[in-house]
Amino acid sequence: MTLRINEPVTSALVKFFLAALAFFFLLEGLRAQSSELHPIGVDDLLAVNMIGSPWGTSQVQISPDGKWVVYQMRKTLFDQNKYVFDLWLIDSEGKAEPKQLTHNDPTTRSMAFLTPRWSPNSKTIAYFATGEEGKEIALISMDDFSEHRLNLTEGLRAGFDVRIRGTVSDFKWSPDGRSIAFTAGSPSGVEKDSKPMAGIEVDVMWHPKRAGPVSPTLIYTVEINTEKVRSITDDLLNVHTFDWSPDGTKMVLSASGDTQWDNFMKTDLYVVDVESGKVSSLIKQPGSDSGPVWSPDGRWIAFNSQRGVLDWRYTTSLAVIPALGGEPVYPAEDFKREVGSSPRRVRFSPDCRTLYFEAPYHMTHQLFSVPLRGGKVVRITPEDTRYYTQFSFSEKNRKMAFTVQSVTEPAEIYVSRPSPFQPVRLTEANPQLRNVATSTVEILDWRSKDDKWDIHGILVKPPDYRADKKYPLLVFLAGGPSMLRQKFNFGDHYPLLVFAAREYLVLSPNTRGRYGYGYDFDHAMVVEKNYAPGPFEDMMAGVDLLIEKCLADPERLGVIGFSYGAYLTAFTVTQTDRFKAASMGDGISNVPYTIFPAGGDPSAAQLIHDLWGFDPPYDPEELKEMMRQSPIHHIQNVKTPMLLEYGSESYAPDHGRILFHGLQFFRVPSEFVVYPRTGHGITEPVLIKDSYDRNLEWFDYWVLDKATERMKKWRQK
Repeated sequence: MTLRINEPVTSALVKFFLAALAFFFLLEGLRAQSSELHPIGVDDLLAVNMIGSPWGTSQVQISPDGKWVVYQMRKTLFDQNKYVFDLWLIDSEGKAEPKQLTHNDPTTRSMAFLTPRWSPNSKTIAYFATGEEGKEIALISMDDFSEHRLNLTEGLRAGFDVRIRGTVSDFKWSPDGRSIAFTAGSPSGVEKDSKPMAGIEVDVMWHPKRAGPVSPTLIYTVEINTEKVRSITDDLLNVHTFDWSPDGTKMVLSASGDTQWDNFMKTDLYVVDVESGKVSSLIKQPGSDSGPVWSPDGRWIAFNSQRGVLDWRYTTSLAVIPALGGEPVYPAEDFKREVGSSPRRVRFSPDCRTLYFEAPYHMTHQLFSVPLRGGKVVRITPEDTRYYTQFSFSEKNRKMAFTVQSVTEPAEIYVSRPSPFQPVRLTEANPQLRNVATSTVEILDWRSKDDKWDIHGILVKPPDYRADKKYPLLVFLAGGPSMLRQKFNFGDHYPLLVFAAREYLVLSPNTRGRYGYGYDFDHAMVVEKNYAPGPFEDMMAGVDLLIEKCLADPERLGVIGFSYGAYLTAFTVTQTDRFKAASMGDGISNVPYTIFPAGGDPSAAQLIHDLWGFDPPYDPEELKEMMRQSPIHHIQNVKTPMLLEYGSESYAPDHGRILFHGLQFFRVPSEFVVYPRTGHGITEPVLIKDSYDRNLEWFDYWVLDKATERMKKWRQK
């Protein structure tokens, strides 16, 4: 008998063998690579390229035809102590390498907003370019990638150049792509500010009202072909945000008739006729109404509303109002009560039956949808620990681009259809991190000590974590108080991932008074008049949980925090001596000292009440409560060695200075560092590295008993 071998079967066997062989070599390669993994270090963090923007206007945009994604990326030039921000382009199928569109000069600024925006026909990208005198609008052609900068001074009143002081603040293409509308400072405001003051100039501390009125912001249009500029509004309205009607004949404005410092909290909605400049009121009520978006059919306008109640916690509801006027409806009120987070970047579906919006949620950031006329809010993104943001939709919502990141992974560009949500990654902005050992992250929850709240937190474990070992614990207290965000190295101002790589457990609790877990949880500080004691107990309950589980070593505890987290850190060490070391960055230490200057201004007094829960300190009992919650008034209790870091141009160095002197008086080991050219948060790469290294040395010495040459001086004291 002759055995005949079936050729297709033979081919399949060969393919299977080759695939198995390839898989074997892949495993061997991974094993070899894994043996070369190194713990993440300070230099690794400083070298991370940042895609998009950490906040504000989205810096990721998909083209209307869905073929391309343009995005902003920041690179750190450590040798120059600067950053460089450029626009990059990638096809939405991920078939080609990203293309760099701009080649900007390095800058000392750590943040920039190039704000790329596609023309309706997907053939041109407009963005904010930096000129000799300020911010300009530049156009990049998709045909040859050539760039042209618009002249925004033609047709404006004499003596006014919108590039002076860089006052161009926002822009949007018209629906037909023939013009761009942009906002810029008022000519009268610029002329007024440029006049020298007569007599003696006096500095009367900080006082919002005495700061004087701000220059109103107006809307202008510039024709692309002729570069003719025309003002649409006048000085009577101070415009904040706007959107075109689908037919391009009107604009909806979020604007205020007030030019005082708090005008952005007093915005209403108006509709302006582009041709005539005639303005009509759409909705007028106390508080903020902002971010208006016109529906594709022209019938509706969606916006964020405080519903007639000014709240300095910036809480808003998703609102919809007929474009011709009428009563607003609020389609996502259940969501607001349950999550306590305000909608962001609202968008209509093509059929106008659904609204899409982003919102902070349970220490993450997600995309949601809700029916236009109200109903159940649906989360489109999956319930995981990743952070989704900066969503941009192509025409008719066929595809969307967005960024995804996690505690251990920097932001990258992804694309997906809204439904089903199946994200596909396009970029790899940080290939150098392939060789970095990754920490594991766990989400914890526990009950507050007063049994009022469920507290959640992030626990970062060392890459080689072992369950049978007790670890030193570093507690990170986030600023704000805002929601703890599961973003890359979420501590922002501290090298938390490096601490984890050095065998620390890192715990960060989402204490009461932070959004993302319901309206009541968000407003707990105000209702309870509880700025520090409650959050302190929330944090300690989490520490005790880890000790009870035999994960954390109770004899090796440290606490660290920035801004509000720094204040809470300082309060913590006045209440307990369980921590072996502490570090605070740019936080207050004396609550009355901060609040007294605001007492005479009604808006400032309401801001203090809405954010902190305190009323003006002229009542003796109110003053007594402020002192009870002020670290400096309990300085005699501190036994914990403290590192204090402040910026020379910040509002807070005096708070650090008096705290440092108190620590020195009571012979508590402490360092007081003031960084030059620094405001509220260190931005220069060289200074960030110094702070990172200083904090690592501080905790390694006091918590782990490991001393560098610089820290050995403490042994001599």
